[in-house]
Order: sequence, then structure tokens, then C-alpha cells
Amino acid sequence: MKITLRQIEVFVAVATHGQVTRAAESVALTQSAASMALGELEQQLAVRLFDRVGRQLVLNEAGRQLLPKAIDT
Repeated sequence: MKITLRQIEVFVAVATHGQVTRAAESVALTQSAASMALGELEQQLAVRLFDRVGRQLVLNEAGRQLLPKAIDT
């Protein structure tokens, strides 16, 4: 499993902003690149980190467990 710092950065930004579009802007990526990074992270971890509610992404239990570790990275 090869998790990149960019994937972690995108995860934290999405957790903070609640939307991929806003998160992408904050880390200077396109929306599609941020979505891809988040999708790859979830695939590598074999777990969903967010519940998708319309256009909003809400941290689920797995995401809440990962967030403090990601912030410390």
C-alpha cells in the first residue's frame, strides 16, 4: 500500500471543507484530481472515509479515526 502525502492532504482538506471542489481549491488541484486522490486513498485503505450526502461529504467513523492521524502527518 502506497499512500501519498498528497492523498492525505486532500483527505484533510475534504474533511475540513466538506466538498471536493472547495478542498481542491485549497490544495491547488482540480476537482477531478482531488476526487481521484481521495478515491485512490479509500481504495488503498479498502474503506470509505466519508458518507456522501448530496454534494456534501461527511466524515464517517473510519474517517473520524483517520483524521487525527492524518493531521499529525
